[in-house]
Amino acid sequence: LHLFGSDQDKPELSELFGSFGRSIFTLCITLTSTEWLDNFHAAREESPVWSVPFFVCFVYVGHFVMINLFVATVLDNYTEASKLEDRAISPYHFELFGLA
Repeated sequence: LHLFGSDQDKPELSELFGSFGRSIFTLCITLTSTEWLDNFHAAREESPVWSVPFFVCFVYVGHFVMINLFVATVLDNYTEASKLEDRAISPYHFELFGLA
C-alpha cells in the first residue's frame, strides 16, 4: 500500500493501490497476467527502485504457486482414479465366482 500508493496526486496509481482492497484486487489481476504490464508501468513511474523487483518476484512466485496447485490437483485426481481402477471387477473376480 505505501510502496506504490502513498501519493494521492496520481489518480491512476491511487485507483490501483489506494487502499488495501484495491491493492489486493490489483495483485489478483496481476497474478492472472491480464493487465499486469499496465499495473507495472504505473507503479514504476512512482517507485522505480522497488517496483521492478516486487513485480518480478510476485509474478514468478505467484505463477509457481499456481502451477504447483494445478499439478497437485492433476496428481490427486490421477491417484484417486488409480484407486478406483484397482477396485474394479477384473477377470479374476469372474473366475472366482465361476461365471467365466
